[in-house]
Amino acid sequence: MQEAILRLASETVDVMIKTHPFAEILYWGPHLRHFSPQDAATLSRPIANGRLDVDSPVTLMAELAHGLFGAPGIEGHRQGLDGSPRFRTVAVAQQGQSLTLTAEDEIAGLRLTSEIALDDSGVLAVRHGLTNLKSQPWQVERLAVTLPLAERAREVMAFHGRWIREFQPHRLLLEHDSFVIENRRGRSSHEHFPALIGGTPGFSEMQGDVWGVHLGWSG
Repeated sequence: MQEAILRLASETVDVMIKTHPFAEILYWGPHLRHFSPQDAATLSRPIANGRLDVDSPVTLMAELAHGLFGAPGIEGHRQGLDGSPRFRTVAVAQQGQSLTLTAEDEIAGLRLTSEIALDDSGVLAVRHGLTNLKSQPWQVERLAVTLPLAERAREVMAFHGRWIREFQPHRLLLEHDSFVIENRRGRSSHEHFPALIGGTPGFSEMQGDVWGVHLGWSG
């Protein structure tokens, strides 16, 4: 079997990805000068009180079937059935700093293809593709990318605005619950720009650790 922990690296950013039995990003942050797959053991999480007796992994698709209590990355059904897929990795292909993961749920009849690439400047791109393996249609209601943030990234900067006054920044502390940006107009807009920056409190252009996220789509 291929190594369960793979690394994508640039001069400034590293990404550590657990590939088996399911795909999960274990680390996304500053470049690690000295790395070995055994280091991933130091990132194991404790079992939370009031939850399941085992750790609930935050996979690339954040499946409810793993015991996740938060928002899932995939939602849908097949006329009320196959609504909680649990993907397991069946193929891994790495070429340079690009990784393609193929995972399937034979019972739900779904295949998930995840493409992860880290460019030379440290920008991480993630894309999912979902394939229905059964003859009956599967209604897709949500298909989202799940990326982890370091616990110290407690401040979020997002953008709002209107015509001739676009991209006005605003900040808030991400202490609990969630921060949602959504757009129901079918196109990008000044008041709901699909991007945000998370970082250490008080970050600026000159200080702090930051992670920027932008939604990209065709059309």
